[in-house]
Amino acid sequence: MKQTPYLLFIFFISTLAAEGQTAEEHYKTGVAKMTQHLYPEAIAEFTQAIGLNASYEDAYYFRGLAKFTAHDVSAEADFTQAIALQPDRYKAYAFRGLIKFRAKDYQAAIADEDKAISISPDYVDAWYYRGNAKMESKDFDGALTDLDKAISLKPDFTGAYYLKGLTEIIKKDYSSAIPIFTQIIGFNDAEYTAKSYYFRGTAETHADQKDAVCADFDKALSGGYQEAANAKKLHCK
Repeated sequence: MKQTPYLLFIFFISTLAAEGQTAEEHYKTGVAKMTQHLYPEAIAEFTQAIGLNASYEDAYYFRGLAKFTAHDVSAEADFTQAIALQPDRYKAYAFRGLIKFRAKDYQAAIADEDKAISISPDYVDAWYYRGNAKMESKDFDGALTDLDKAISLKPDFTGAYYLKGLTEIIKKDYSSAIPIFTQIIGFNDAEYTAKSYYFRGTAETHADQKDAVCADFDKALSGGYQEAANAKKLHCK
């Protein structure tokens, strides 16, 4: 299709405008794209910013964040560069730790979360992330200590309670797990309620509270947690 002279002129002007943008303008556009969940476009804008200013620490950090959200493993290099440019960027350590967690390199993940916590001891997410990595590496007592710290910093941190409850079940400390899942259910968080009924029911099968088991599995099922179906068949004949 032939383009009209007008359309060619508009394309030429828009190209010139894009080429004339500053690193900061590309960075701001990238942030705006991230708020719209347009991650490939955001990454492209941050890349433009970095091309114009190779020391633009915020652009590296946010490009890493956009890549991390898009499950792009090259995010690790961006977080590493952000740290090199600003060594106290604790969230860059925390997210780099999460990338290592995804790769099941739990000790490396713990080391990065250690660094994030040393820089910002009240950064609740790093305590949670480190607790998760410790749980996966079978340091259950260390995981519980970190999760308790996360909860002390954020008393309604449902995810931390949930991970704590799972850790107690893995430890076979069922009597400790039950009140944790009861507390989660009380938060009425749709993401966690149904599966908390399931895990509370599971703990109850081991903790001499079998009268409550079937009711909890029923509530888990009614909330959409289908894993409870087999448990109900097994324990509620």
